[in-house]
Amino acid sequence: MKTLLGLLTLSTLGFAQELSDDFKLRVGGYLISTNETVISATTDKLVGAKIDLQDDLGMQTKTDTFRMDGYYRFNDAHRIEFAYYTIDTDSSRAISKNLEWDGKVYSTGATIESKLYMDIYKLNYAYSFYHNDKVELSWAAGFHIMNVETGLSGSASVNGNPATYQNGNVTVLAPLPVIGFRIDYAITPEFHMAGSFDYFGISIDKYSGHFTDTMISAEYRPIDNLGIGLGLNATSLEAKIDDTTEYELKQTVSGFLAYLTFHY
Repeated sequence: MKTLLGLLTLSTLGFAQELSDDFKLRVGGYLISTNETVISATTDKLVGAKIDLQDDLGMQTKTDTFRMDGYYRFNDAHRIEFAYYTIDTDSSRAISKNLEWDGKVYSTGATIESKLYMDIYKLNYAYSFYHNDKVELSWAAGFHIMNVETGLSGSASVNGNPATYQNGNVTVLAPLPVIGFRIDYAITPEFHMAGSFDYFGISIDKYSGHFTDTMISAEYRPIDNLGIGLGLNATSLEAKIDDTTEYELKQTVSGFLAYLTFHY
């Protein structure tokens, strides 16, 4: 019995030393290596108006951006998570074929400017249903707020006369309920690995869509309260606004993370 109590005490102490940060903040860069975005606009009279921002308009597939996330732990089982990152990219290109978007025709030779601005905010509650001195497993639930703006604008010469094409936008700003899973593994007190997966699917009023966010990271803590880390992140978004015109956005983004951590 004393042996069992001793093992339990050591396990508790190990958890306190290795997996019990009350607060953690990660700040770093997100190097996007793959960005595939397709937008479409459809009405009863307009079918199949679909544009691939990378293939049709030459939008960058590689870019870097700022990312911040972390958590505050109330006790061993409960914590609040937060995150923010942004993706801003655009392009300007003379097109080699006619493109139709939102009832407007962009003629061959027109210089088209395209944009994709995305801000993602996360606020989750995580419940740790299992942990010991090495491993912590958690369920998570919360909200992602996504501000997505994408659209086209441009000008061209039609029959020798200049013409201007007005900007057409798709904007999504809504809190999206999310469920997720977390795993944290302390290989040693200095070297940690973590993985997370978030998912939502929603259909409210004129908005519908789904979103997945998967991340895996490795972190080294050379000194107290500070660490450095590397990771991989992949997201997939499909959003639809069913209004007078039905707008749809499909996007897949993946890339590498490099960050610094502060924890106590």
